[in-house]
Amino acid sequence: MEDSGRCIRVFRRSRSCQKTKWNRIGGPKLSTTEGIEEKMICRMLLLIPCSSVCAATFVVNVTQSSYQAEENHNITLEWTFTTKPDVSWRFLFIICNLITDNRVLTLYHVHDGVEVPKSQDGQFAGRVQSDKDVLREGRIRLYVSRLRTNDSGLYVCDVKTDYGFSSEKCQLNVTGELREKTTFYQAEEDDNITIRWDSQNQTDMSLTNIICVLLSKPEKVFYELMDGVELPESQYQQFSGRVQCDRDALREGRVTLHLSRVTAEDSGRYRCEINNYNKTLRRWELQAEFNFVLNVTPASHEESFMSPITTKPGLVIIKGATHREGGLLIDMILHVLTMGPFVCGVIVGIREMVYIDRQQKGRLH
Repeated sequence: MEDSGRCIRVFRRSRSCQKTKWNRIGGPKLSTTEGIEEKMICRMLLLIPCSSVCAATFVVNVTQSSYQAEENHNITLEWTFTTKPDVSWRFLFIICNLITDNRVLTLYHVHDGVEVPKSQDGQFAGRVQSDKDVLREGRIRLYVSRLRTNDSGLYVCDVKTDYGFSSEKCQLNVTGELREKTTFYQAEEDDNITIRWDSQNQTDMSLTNIICVLLSKPEKVFYELMDGVELPESQYQQFSGRVQCDRDALREGRVTLHLSRVTAEDSGRYRCEINNYNKTLRRWELQAEFNFVLNVTPASHEESFMSPITTKPGLVIIKGATHREGGLLIDMILHVLTMGPFVCGVIVGIREMVYIDRQQKGRLH
């Protein structure tokens, strides 16, 4: 009974401490030192007395004790806690903080069973989503998107109910983004090209999320796939009906996009982000990014004119004629040149006949 009474008194003190913090929201801000000291005092009040009294009946566990991720990628942090059937969620309190050497930042807060988004620190604004469907199953599942290097640190979730209190921690280390080498594609207008990217672990990506954008101002969506379903309505009109994804390649862990009838307007730098979340295992299996540059040049056309024909002096020089016309003109000239001696022979023959006829008439007279 003494232990039970002690635990209840601690809950009241900790709840009072929590209320002090929550009541400050929207009011005057504490200095950094005062804020950290107050949070640490609250945590000590919660952790020290109850860890020995209430831990036997109420436990918080972390799914993974350490996480490694790259900048700009997404991650899922998960804790579990003991639940009891037919228990009111009115007395559920959860606060998850990032603790570093010189700061304590709140990323998730539940008070009396209701989420309190105002408690969230500005660093995590718009980047943390909770899975409310699994909360009543005793799971705290937080999706943190677009990770930053300053998100690295110790993450601690304190959970308090009317039947116990406990806490658990995990470590997250976010490193600078490792960008892959940019691929360059060269094409002529009206050509068709194929953009390819292969994952190293050959993960089945048939139900993956893919979004590719042309990095113009503003950005233009080149292609988008959500949970394996194409979203043509999000595609920029410039690319409408011209981009096709090879689904067989996706199942083999490869991204293959076919772009038809390229135009000069398609030239530019592109970025593709790929996220593959395994809902069965409840974890991210693939988070990657690849970049490519497309350069489209005008189509080249063959020259239709002939090179000038060099002939002997005194003969005609043909310039600027097409292949067909040039051939006909040459045939005509050659024909004339061939008929020349024959014509000359006919003329000489006629002149001879006229000359002989005149001589005969002269003799008769």
